[in-house]
Amino acid sequence: MKSVSVLRTARPSAEAPARFAVWSGLVVAAMALVGSGAFVVAGGEAAGLGTAGASLFVLGAVVCSLVHRRALGRSRAGLHALIALGQDLERVRHADDVAMVLARHGRERLGFERVLVLTRSDDRWEGAVASALGGVLATGPVAIGPRTERMWSGGTSTLLRSLEGDAMLEELLPSARNIVVVPLLADGELLGVVLAEWGRGRRARIPALTVDTLAQSASQTAVAFRNAALLAEVEYLATRDGLTRLPNRRLFEETLNRELARSYRRNSPLSLVVLDIDHFKVVNDTAGHLAGDAVLREVGGALVHNTKASDLPARYGGDEFVVLLPDCAGADSLRVAERLRAAVAREVTAAHVTVSAGVGEMPANAGDGERLVAAADAALYSAKREGRNRSVQSDRIAEPDEAPLHPSLRRRPAVEGATSDGVVA
Repeated sequence: MKSVSVLRTARPSAEAPARFAVWSGLVVAAMALVGSGAFVVAGGEAAGLGTAGASLFVLGAVVCSLVHRRALGRSRAGLHALIALGQDLERVRHADDVAMVLARHGRERLGFERVLVLTRSDDRWEGAVASALGGVLATGPVAIGPRTERMWSGGTSTLLRSLEGDAMLEELLPSARNIVVVPLLADGELLGVVLAEWGRGRRARIPALTVDTLAQSASQTAVAFRNAALLAEVEYLATRDGLTRLPNRRLFEETLNRELARSYRRNSPLSLVVLDIDHFKVVNDTAGHLAGDAVLREVGGALVHNTKASDLPARYGGDEFVVLLPDCAGADSLRVAERLRAAVAREVTAAHVTVSAGVGEMPANAGDGERLVAAADAALYSAKREGRNRSVQSDRIAEPDEAPLHPSLRRRPAVEGATSDGVVA
């Protein structure tokens, strides 16, 4: 691996420019005073030169004031940038949005050419990149490179000339030069890293105040990342069944409403499979409730393993499960139900169980979500009555006036001259 030279810059402190300005002004003023006194001692004919010394003193004071004012202006700009960042972070909730806010902040307010924000999720990197082309989300590969791992574990700010030798970073920030690397730390925990490219040629120097402001921005954003992670965990737990980890009834109903809207908009079918474990009470009574819990978990696992990513298996309540099947209808949905029934019989080992399944389809069996659930549930009870361990398709026929109307069920315009019973006079 090629060695990486470190950029030389002053210690990142907002007070350094101000202190330098004050001392510079004092030195100039002292030199002016010494020169003024020397001229006065030399004799009367040189007394007029004391005016020049006084002028130099005034000039030194003016220079000191101007440099000091410039340093204060930069510090004030950095403070305003941090305040604006805080306001932006208050408006976002998810980690992807937090990463994008910080990336754009580094580019638009701090003057970096490109900014990459990465947070670690298990063995993957996720985050955002901001450049002149805009902002995009970024995802790293499963294998994290050694350079990224060292920056991750270091926990300190670093200045690099280039990113040569790290394929992942070179892919996300190609041909980057003069990069500031800052860790994302929240309560001592490393959450990720920020890589901000300053660019501007090989001999470019990064202002110490800019580096310091970037470090403070990263620290402020790390807290927002922590809050976003806690919020995501709370939302996940609120929408998952505690025993099976499947989506719960609340998430199922939210997804059903969303898929209904998509079905109406695209005029596409939507199917629902309702499954119930046969004689589940017998399992609890004979093998115990721990075995019953194991059965429920294994049934949930069988449903997940035998459905597509676009399908939604969920625990509806008790020993009843549902599987939502977008863009699936007719014989296909019944085949899915049969596949799930066979998978449960094959994969559940805590106790020998079977399931019965009912299948409902929209628009054939229902025109809205409530009637779709009712149709599939009625088909389930038909399967129970017919002997259990089987799948039954609903035979309900949707009425044209069911609301909200599915596009394929919209009532045709009345024929002129037709009577109330539809017969043409």
